[in-house]
This record gives sequence, C-alpha cells and structure tokens, in this order.
Amino acid sequence: QTEKTEAKKLFELLKCIRCHSFGKDETVLAGELAPDMSLTKQRLKPDWVRDWLHNPQKLQPGTKMPNYFLIEEDGEVVELLPMPEKKIDLLVRYLFEM
Repeated sequence: QTEKTEAKKLFELLKCIRCHSFGKDETVLAGELAPDMSLTKQRLKPDWVRDWLHNPQKLQPGTKMPNYFLIEEDGEVVELLPMPEKKIDLLVRYLFEM
C-alpha cells in the first residue's frame, strides 16, 4: 500500500471531507465550514499544520476542529489513535504533496 493510499484512507477514517473541500471536488457539501485543503501548501507551513493537528484548541481556542490524535487528561497526554505522530506526519506530507 502506498503512502498516498494510506493517507487517503486516514482522511476517510477521520471524515475530513465532512468539513473540508479539496479543490474542485463538487461532492463536498461542507467546504464552507473549514478551509479548502487543496490550498494548504500555498497558505500554510508544514510545522504549523503539524502543531494544528496535535492540538487545534491550543492554537485557536474554540475552533470547531476536533482533536483526533492526542488529548490531555489530568495532566497526562492520551493517544486517541495508535501511532499518532506517524499519522500526523503522513497527513502533513500528503497535504503538501497534493
């Protein structure tokens, strides 16, 4: 399985397209809720996207973006998905190579 295929499966698992559009994909209904992901490499830096995926609430308190990977409970960091760092890196690479 290629890295691109793995990233696409992760996007499906996390249901990113419920809120994000991907360019001219007319099947996405919720593109107004969140930024168009096809513009990621034009607008953002990989380190910022990585930080955002780690903890969106830390960068923008009150954001509707859920935290899919890590949360803090009682001062402890809890992994919501196995190997969160690997998955975050995979998504960042995918977004900047689209």
